[in-house]
Amino acid sequence: MATSHPLRIQIASYNFNLQGTTTPFPDLQRWLIPTLSETRPEYSSTSLTSGREAPDIYAVGFQELLPLHHAFADDQEAKEVRQHTAREIRRAVRHHAAVTRQDGVYPEGGGPEDYTLLAEVHLVSITLFVFGRNRSGVPQRLKEARVASASTGILNLLGNKGAVGVRLVLSAQGEGEDEVITLVCAHLAAHDHQVERRNADFKNIVSRLAFTPQSTLPLPDPPIAAPQTGEDMEKVKERYQQDVDSQRAIGTQKPSKPLDNQTYTLYDSHHAFFFGDLNYRLGLEGGKKNKEGKEGASSSAAGLSKHDVRRKVSQQDYATLAKHDQLARERQAGKTLQGFVEVDVGTAFGPTYKFKPQRREGKGKGKEGTGEGDAVKREKGDAPVKGQELSAKRVPGWTDRVLWASNGGQEQGEKTTGTTGAGSASVIPGRHGVHVELFRSIMGYTLSDHKPVTLLATLPRARQSNSNLAPYRLDGNYAAYRALGTLLDRLVGYAWCALVAAGAGQVLVGVAEVVVIALLSVWWLRTGGQQGGGGDLGYWFSSLAGRP
Repeated sequence: MATSHPLRIQIASYNFNLQGTTTPFPDLQRWLIPTLSETRPEYSSTSLTSGREAPDIYAVGFQELLPLHHAFADDQEAKEVRQHTAREIRRAVRHHAAVTRQDGVYPEGGGPEDYTLLAEVHLVSITLFVFGRNRSGVPQRLKEARVASASTGILNLLGNKGAVGVRLVLSAQGEGEDEVITLVCAHLAAHDHQVERRNADFKNIVSRLAFTPQSTLPLPDPPIAAPQTGEDMEKVKERYQQDVDSQRAIGTQKPSKPLDNQTYTLYDSHHAFFFGDLNYRLGLEGGKKNKEGKEGASSSAAGLSKHDVRRKVSQQDYATLAKHDQLARERQAGKTLQGFVEVDVGTAFGPTYKFKPQRREGKGKGKEGTGEGDAVKREKGDAPVKGQELSAKRVPGWTDRVLWASNGGQEQGEKTTGTTGAGSASVIPGRHGVHVELFRSIMGYTLSDHKPVTLLATLPRARQSNSNLAPYRLDGNYAAYRALGTLLDRLVGYAWCALVAAGAGQVLVGVAEVVVIALLSVWWLRTGGQQGGGGDLGYWFSSLAGRP
């Protein structure tokens, strides 16, 4: 039965540090069900008698999911890792209602959750999965799903940086119009001084991320309702056919046929989310100069040194650090993410980058990659352990972000209060109407130099599109950029995979072998044929040309 209440959506983002082939795969439950790590009374399992309600939509985005040679080549290994990751996500959230109860059992009338994969899209090592909760009827409401990608990496064409997006059209609940949700997972330029490059990356993403009619995905099969106690298979089949008929009734006679022939941008929706490893850091004193010789937003007028950062982090004075956040400054100056808002990260949690990664192994350390033992130590006030220490080699910052633009519920200038992961309130400017239930990072994960973040929010009723907020037009050459970028990605990937294979798994060894072979080949062409009378390079080429 379709939902009659506003949609609850969870946005989850994690820079996976190229560890997608790790065995065993890290347990994702603490990240995807973040209330398990909450100590506040309203989230405590002891106060829940019926289990916490699961989100209607999960948008799970990864950056650096795969080793880059597999990701660029998009080979069979890459496909298998993505399939396995999707299964691990579904497995992690399946027992949502039970694990949020103290007794670990399902509430009356409830059971394991089933989520349908509504859309999946990838660009090299950036991957986005979007799932709909079967119990709330989201898969049945799906009328259209489109996907898009935009590369902003090397040469502004390769997909080592860029964004992927999913555009969902859900049928209206009762009166009103269809609801359009756009979800974009991005990975922007690295290094603390590359502020202008990150701003340019966002501009290129808006200009090139085109949701075309040709990008429409086939709709998923209607979910089969779980059989009730004592129910025979004939009734289960009958309900399944009813689901199929209901799916067709919303205008999906041909599942892959687009609803219209227009091309849309990320702003052409009621609710747009932009999230991922955006790579904005803290602005330090003495920042690098821009092209005009002036200090950019990476510098701080008040001045902030690395020593200041370490001291403020140790004091957990995140509010002071947030005043030097590059993304906040660039947004307020209207240079990037125009029209988007977010929770004040300074009231939510500390910097999410750069930590010293540690692959957890051994008895008593908790599950691989989750660092459960570390989380316990931190709660007791012990010093940070491996995987939770900020690296002194990079300027830290809130690189991992979730922002949104929503034109439902409230007018420009209105305010609402949302609760952050730290238990404090955050007042967010209007033009959003989104109620933030929870926003936090998950410190216990130690496999990456980033900490994953997750946001749980309730969406307002759809009212009007965000199209009027768009700061840039769609580039007419977006298809050419995408085609050329894909070609370059594959060429780089095939060459890289060949080098890895030649080096028995080590790309540098493979490069060394190629160099040695090339040098030996040149030497042979110049000297190796002298016994036959003329083996130098010039003579060899002359022979190929048919000249004596």
